[in-house]
Amino acid sequence: MSVLLPGDPSIPWSTFAKKVDRKVVIIQDNNNRKSVGFTTENVTEEVYESEKILKRTQILKSDLLDIEAISMISKDTFKPYKHKISTNSTTKTVEYLGSYIQLIKGDSEKKIKIENDLFENHSVEMVIRLLPLQHGYSTHLFVFHAGKEKIIKVSISVVAKEFVKKNGPNMVESWKTEVNFEGTIQIYWISIKEKELLKQENVLSGNEKLIFERE
Repeated sequence: MSVLLPGDPSIPWSTFAKKVDRKVVIIQDNNNRKSVGFTTENVTEEVYESEKILKRTQILKSDLLDIEAISMISKDTFKPYKHKISTNSTTKTVEYLGSYIQLIKGDSEKKIKIENDLFENHSVEMVIRLLPLQHGYSTHLFVFHAGKEKIIKVSISVVAKEFVKKNGPNMVESWKTEVNFEGTIQIYWISIKEKELLKQENVLSGNEKLIFERE
């Protein structure tokens, strides 16, 4: 399995489509589905330290938890610059400073040494939309995970081609892609034609799933 690095020349990083997206958050237990909130994604192009960047803001409003996550990455390479995530009770800020990462949580600071190029964990959902997905495709990359406060390996594999909802009754062909965050598995459906993230599914426990999908 190949290792994907920021700036890999085979990936068209600068073509990422900037747009606003909204999904409903659903808890599903067997065949019982309950809407518990919504999530929005807004990707804009800005300038940070004289470099063109993509700023991704994702907001989750739900009965379970409210989260705001902001990532700033290079438009041309997806190299990370900064990440901030805020929940009901905590705020973490991650700054990528060349040879190390500075993690700020409340009044405490922590430095983590970087030995190789890596991605920001929150940008993985952007990375997979640019990959040359097809039957049998797989790759892996390394990211800094703010929640786990460490660098982890993320494995990405296409597992099927399926039709999923785009908007309302409209269904489109998509690549069902499994992403393994060192034991935490999430499934993403990426539309084949437009490379949109249409659906995400996380297993909570047993038959209970957390689903993000278009209305």
